Amino acid sequence: WALKLVYVMSLIILTAYMATNTIEVINFCQMAMPPILASMPRKDLETMTGNMLGDGSIRYPNLGRDGVARGNARYEMTMSAAAHGYMQALYDNTFLQYSTMRGLVPFPNTALPQHLGKDVTQYYFASRSLPIFTALHSIWYRLDGGLYVKIVPSFIGEMFSAVTLAHWIMEDGYFDSHGRTQTILLCTECFTVEECKLLQHVLLSMGIISTLKVRDSSKGTYRIRISKTSMPLVRDLIGTHMHPHFMYKLGV
Repeated sequence: WALKLVYVMSLIILTAYMATNTIEVINFCQMAMPPILASMPRKDLETMTGNMLGDGSIRYPNLGRDGVARGNARYEMTMSAAAHGYMQALYDNTFLQYSTMRGLVPFPNTALPQHLGKDVTQYYFASRSLPIFTALHSIWYRLDGGLYVKIVPSFIGEMFSAVTLAHWIMEDGYFDSHGRTQTILLCTECFTVEECKLLQHVLLSMGIISTLKVRDSSKGTYRIRISKTSMPLVRDLIGTHMHPHFMYKLGV
């Protein structure tokens, strides 16, 4: 009954919010989801969407000086040693089938004689170079001045779920417990204000109200702040998808 009451109250708040607030309409060059992505296991796609909003990256191992890619792209990810348990679970449950690696690679690599006795600070894994990652690269990056810059796909709502939100929060979210704030902020500094607003639209479609918080006015960077009133709904939606190590990011 408590969870049902939270959900009903969230719908009431959302209705009131939408009646009195608008998020500026965003004009993006509309892309279509590559068919190969629609053929992926749905949970893999939703997980990778959360990863790409967070610490995930996709690159071409064989990229010519002319910026022309040769072959397929591959997925890569690095996180601090503190996130080892999460990284291992992510690799085992999602990326193992796309990789030929034997597991996570530590940095420094203590299996090498020159690094014996050193403390591991990071863990890394990579996939094989595959057509699905080439397709993902095509929607998550644009070429700008000879460099690939990460963007938010215009149709991200089609790939977004509670699983996506959980991974996004685990990788690039933090719980602000200062004073009466008691809510989650999502570090979206690498995205444009228009892309942040698009992500707000996606959250709003799930009943989650948010605002934009200026991170650096001189650089025009923002973070997404989830409304404190939406936190019970967020916990209800993603609690079962969170790795135990990151439950503190929900304020529990």
